[in-house]
Amino acid sequence: MIGLGEWRCFLAFCVVISHLYNKMVDGPAAYAVWGFYVLSGFLMTFVLNEKYHFNLTGIKHYIFNRIIRIYPSYLFSLILGAIAFYVCIISNTNPRELNPQFYMPDNLSGWIVNIFMLFPFDQTSLLVPVAGALYIEIFSYFIMPITARSKATVWTFAITSFLANYQFGFGMDTFGQRYAGVATCMFAFSVGSALYFYKPLLSRLSFPNLSVVSWIGNCVLWFYFPAYPWTYGLYISVILSAWVVLSLFNKNVSKRDKLLGDMSYSVYLLHTTIAAFFATFLGKERTFLLFFLSFVTVMIVSYCVVVLIERKFQRIKFK
Repeated sequence: MIGLGEWRCFLAFCVVISHLYNKMVDGPAAYAVWGFYVLSGFLMTFVLNEKYHFNLTGIKHYIFNRIIRIYPSYLFSLILGAIAFYVCIISNTNPRELNPQFYMPDNLSGWIVNIFMLFPFDQTSLLVPVAGALYIEIFSYFIMPITARSKATVWTFAITSFLANYQFGFGMDTFGQRYAGVATCMFAFSVGSALYFYKPLLSRLSFPNLSVVSWIGNCVLWFYFPAYPWTYGLYISVILSAWVVLSLFNKNVSKRDKLLGDMSYSVYLLHTTIAAFFATFLGKERTFLLFFLSFVTVMIVSYCVVVLIERKFQRIKFK
């Protein structure tokens, strides 16, 4: 049985292989990103209610701890992204062929977006090309002290964000708007928040192995229904992600589980950047070799980031 940390690392793996290997099945990357949102919604609601308690001091500590958790690794990824972009340019490799958002900012607002992660709506030139999802997550952190207070606020959050999805319909042509929109993505966070409040009632449904297998099974449906991930599959994955969180929370918290969970953030942030270096001599095609070399390297680099950067900053966070 795996723990939540290993689950987070598995979600990051799904994103990496989907982005870097051209024969990977469709769906798991999107399911994984929204799976991260579900987990974040649950954990942020958990700590806000049981650790920070919504008072002014608690909210200040909550915000400071979020910054300490997110920003140091992001800043490292940003610097490495700038280096990777420069290496690609002098090697006549177009980094946008790996990710259309991988580009050097060419104006002040673009640099503000990249450095401070303040404006989640402009994602056209990112040195951390997958950071759009991170910006959405940061937005959720700022509204959680309002939306995560009670069952009533969570239900309001959930209904509002579901309607944001519903207005687009569930056809393939609107997938991009639903998957990457700030308001629409809040639905996944709201499901995670709701899980916190209903966890005692739902605890009898905790089945670690079955929940994980079911989540993977949802990915396999693409073989039989090619449109499924872009229509209703994403929303089924949210429910299954919540089931996994319910089943794995407080289970198997080993040193390995914690380490892999800590590494998952950098694995997500750095995989395209690392792949860009390899693409300069392997070519732009997303071959298995590009994926394999990038994944092995990003795991090593992520371990170093955790040990040399993140753990040092974690010492100054509020307990």
